[in-house]
Amino acid sequence: MQNRQDDGGVRYLKRYDFWLLYMVSAVDGADMVIFSAAYMALEEDLGFSPKILGLLDSVCAVVAAITCVLWASYVSTHCPKMLLVYSAIGWGVITLGLGLTSQLWVWLLLRALHGIALAGFAPIIQTLIARSVSEKERGSYFGKVYCWNNFGALVGLNISASVSRRKMMIFGMGFHAWRSIFILVGFISLTLAFVVSKWFTALPAARSSAAAVESIRRTADSSSTLGQFKTRMGMELRQFLHYCWTLPTFVIIVFQVRVVCFSFSRTMS
Repeated sequence: MQNRQDDGGVRYLKRYDFWLLYMVSAVDGADMVIFSAAYMALEEDLGFSPKILGLLDSVCAVVAAITCVLWASYVSTHCPKMLLVYSAIGWGVITLGLGLTSQLWVWLLLRALHGIALAGFAPIIQTLIARSVSEKERGSYFGKVYCWNNFGALVGLNISASVSRRKMMIFGMGFHAWRSIFILVGFISLTLAFVVSKWFTALPAARSSAAAVESIRRTADSSSTLGQFKTRMGMELRQFLHYCWTLPTFVIIVFQVRVVCFSFSRTMS
């Protein structure tokens, strides 16, 4: 992949930049699942009921859904590299805080903030790839990023579920292992945030383009009739379905969903 610079000042990312994105993606995936994997440990250690645990998970998900839109609009006018650093610092510090606190009201507050920090990952990563990778390669890089995200989630889920209920002794003090998992993930997130801030290639904020707006207007005018619109939509839908089923990443995702659904049904039966 060759470096280039267009009239907007956008440059292709270097190979090590993408590996940094993959590492950040893996840690983000782990950070999202270690809480739910430690449910039983939190019940035993903090006395949280299943209702409270569900509330904490719902608070994070709802806040993330709301603020993801704000992240998406903000990243279009600001440097995505620094936004990624702020997001990683945010979820790293909050995950550290979750591993050190036991008060319910603090958990509610931190889980809400956790949702805000985690919500920035997807729009920031997608913006970085869209600005620095040619159109033909974007699907490949999107797939790699979210493959690493799922890999991190798988590792975090298995480690957290396996050891979170164990008790550890450090300096004569005993505590549940779930705290060490949260603290470890928090430290890794902060370390990656520092590495990204120092060595990741900076891409400038996007600038509005009158030519782009005019192109969109011309495209809308050229397909103004209902018949043309239906024809275009049918062609696009057929191409999309054909592309999905010939894409190995998509087939793997479908297989993963089937496996998870089968495992869940077997667990509930």
